[in-house]
Amino acid sequence: MLWYHDHANHVTRLNVFAGLAGIWLIRDKEEARLDLPDGDFELPLVIQDRNLDIEAGSFTGKLLHKTEANGGPAEFFGPYTLVNGKIWPKAVIEPRLYRFRVLNGSNARTYRLMLLDDQGNSQHGSIWQIGCDQNLMQNKAEFPMGGLIVAPGERVDLLVDFSSFPSQSLHLWNTAEAPFSNATPISVNPSAELAALINDPFAGNTMDADRRPSPQIMRFDVEPMVSRIPHQLPADPLLSARPAANLSANMQIRLMALVKKPPITPAGTAMLVFWEYVRVASEPAPLGVDIINFTYAHSATGLPVTEAFWKAVEEFYDRINWKIHLGDVEQWYIVNVSPDTHPIHVRLVDMNVSQASKFDVYVNGDTTPLQPDTANGETTPVINGNVDPITNQRLQKITTLVATTDVSIPDDHRP
Repeated sequence: MLWYHDHANHVTRLNVFAGLAGIWLIRDKEEARLDLPDGDFELPLVIQDRNLDIEAGSFTGKLLHKTEANGGPAEFFGPYTLVNGKIWPKAVIEPRLYRFRVLNGSNARTYRLMLLDDQGNSQHGSIWQIGCDQNLMQNKAEFPMGGLIVAPGERVDLLVDFSSFPSQSLHLWNTAEAPFSNATPISVNPSAELAALINDPFAGNTMDADRRPSPQIMRFDVEPMVSRIPHQLPADPLLSARPAANLSANMQIRLMALVKKPPITPAGTAMLVFWEYVRVASEPAPLGVDIINFTYAHSATGLPVTEAFWKAVEEFYDRINWKIHLGDVEQWYIVNVSPDTHPIHVRLVDMNVSQASKFDVYVNGDTTPLQPDTANGETTPVINGNVDPITNQRLQKITTLVATTDVSIPDDHRP
């Protein structure tokens, strides 16, 4: 399952918000042999949040794109959740196995999906994940008991068994706050929220601080079966064995850092930028650029390596430095030194998450790593990415990065 969207610089958010985005499905013989639910039993679910303008207490039909100012996040979070262009729709389905092809097509909102019965009880034992962004998975993965996190641009391929719910309704629910922190889940009581909604169709979530005024996404009404013999849950493995990636000690290494640039003036807006780096060994550093030493565990050898990199890109109009050769295998390291949890999707290449680590970040030549500002609720070091207007020097220049503690990777994110 792939997706497309307009990507005109500086108006991407508006064009996607206006509807210039969609999905398409690519099939092959290996998928066909699994006999997965198809036709009316394979449902594409494009989930997006939107806002509508109101005049004199009534909707005008016009889209409304509002973001926070005065130092707040620049992201958009709409109060209404759409599935395939409809607000809070319902689907009449049969008590049988279905395949859901889910895309989070929102501009910035991350969802934590749950499936609830009419009493608000989780029914996650009836769901399996069989695919992610690029392909089917090697084996089925159980649906997380705390809900499935789906970031903007992310796709998930799900099998849902409704056979145990004849003549019942089930509800797709969102329990993720916005902006999404990926920290301890917010205090959510889906049972109470659903009971209030069933009693009053206009009832919503009163915890406005989590920007989730309407947690409902859509409803499934299970009616008697009228179709042919239902599909069966496929056995593992779903895919035949794939050849291992050709990891080499001489493979290309890429480094990028996600950095928050705070507002320069009190009325400004914070911005997130990517700093892309080039290995000094691949191309000598020009005069005056930022150079850092990066220590990481090489994926091919497992040994620690320290290399010098120079910062080549910050804004979209900077030159293109990364040219990937067809058929090559590369290792990319993406370091988040911002306070945001931010999704990453890469175009025109296949990507698997093979490593995850915590990092020590050293700035301005310091000999001790930067510490998080716990007074402001930060849990990781955050870089001030601005330039001092008087000295024209970067306020916090990264001089050293060291990968430290390994972090486990969930099964549904592994190759």
